[in-house]
Amino acid sequence: MVKIKLDYDVLGFVLLALFAFYVLMQFTTDPPLALSLLLLALLSLIHKAKLEEGMSKLRASLVPSIEQLDKHILALADISTNLGQQLRANEKEGELERRLSQLETEVERLSSDLAAYMGYLESCIRNLNRAEEKE
Repeated sequence: MVKIKLDYDVLGFVLLALFAFYVLMQFTTDPPLALSLLLLALLSLIHKAKLEEGMSKLRASLVPSIEQLDKHILALADISTNLGQQLRANEKEGELERRLSQLETEVERLSSDLAAYMGYLESCIRNLNRAEEKE
């Protein structure tokens, strides 16, 4: 169920709809036309409330994605630091190459995860912008 906040916009909208209904009733003998216009205005109000609710849910869903992105960036920094320490401690060339290969694989995986999260965030931002433009 959609909760409609009773703020000045909503109150003004309802008063405007009632005034429009009154004016239409003065100029027409067709009450269903006036009622249908009033219902159209009320449906528009409900649509606005649903849109605001959807935007708040979308914003709330972005927060965990950003937190996951931060965790991946920190994990990438930790791996890089650990590799640097391991490379200095290990002087065997074969061991260094094997560990470097593992790190490169891990960095590629994290980079692809990072790119996927960035794409997701960009699409969420585009959706937010579209929703705000529709308002």
